[in-house]
Amino acid sequence: MLLLCALVALMLSLPRPTSAQWRTGGMPVCTAPMNQEYPIMIEDGHGGAFIAWRDQRDSSATGYDIYAQRIDANGVAQWTTNGVPVCTLTGDQANPNLTADGADGVIVAWEDLRSGTRYQIYAQRLSPTGARLWGAGGVLLRDYGLSQYLDQYGHPSITADGAGGAIVAWEESVTGTDEDLRAQRIDATGARLWTPDGVAVCTAASFQRCATLISDGVGGVIITWEDWRFWPVAHAYAQRLSATGLAQWTPNGILVSSLAGDQRGPLLVPDGSGGAVI
Repeated sequence: MLLLCALVALMLSLPRPTSAQWRTGGMPVCTAPMNQEYPIMIEDGHGGAFIAWRDQRDSSATGYDIYAQRIDANGVAQWTTNGVPVCTLTGDQANPNLTADGADGVIVAWEDLRSGTRYQIYAQRLSPTGARLWGAGGVLLRDYGLSQYLDQYGHPSITADGAGGAIVAWEESVTGTDEDLRAQRIDATGARLWTPDGVAVCTAASFQRCATLISDGVGGVIITWEDWRFWPVAHAYAQRLSATGLAQWTPNGILVSSLAGDQRGPLLVPDGSGGAVI
């Protein structure tokens, strides 16, 4: 049985408690039966953290599920022992990403196979006490006949919108050799704010993958991704979407680097002036 632990090294960027120390080897976040895998963690704004992961404890009945936990600055779990369920419906739920909601809660997005035939992107908001605010199954970001995926390498495919909601980006299958990039904004109630199908970030030929994004500070988002439109070479591209989902730069994005060879898995951080460093 794999034990999901919050390691001290992962928390070095958070304020350290003065009255307590974490134990050697880290504090256990979940020790439920079976496997707990692929954790992702963000700060909670109070010296602690939110953590979400893929969980196999009920695999005999439903496949993988998504669970989450909040820990304080001392490493003490704040929610139910072994975490609260984010989604435990039939079919696999996998590859969670999360962002703070600005009100001491968290918004989680994940890939969901509840349809039985294709992955779709769902999201759930958890209150500061770990209660699910958008129903037991979360909210669907786009109803589409082919599979959709969050970034397979754990890049943050979700960011807060600054108004209690979030913006999520995902890869979407078109054919076996073509994947596009789409995004959706949801408000604090889980309602979709852009078109029901989200907006197309990039529909260029071949694969657009490994999207990561940050808020632009005014309700929109800056997104960067790995782009294979010049197959067999990958380049980094970027796009900015307004608060209403309109592309602000060249259609299908601007080329970040045209150097020889591949540029893969780009990441970005705010530059402090409404832009980004990639």
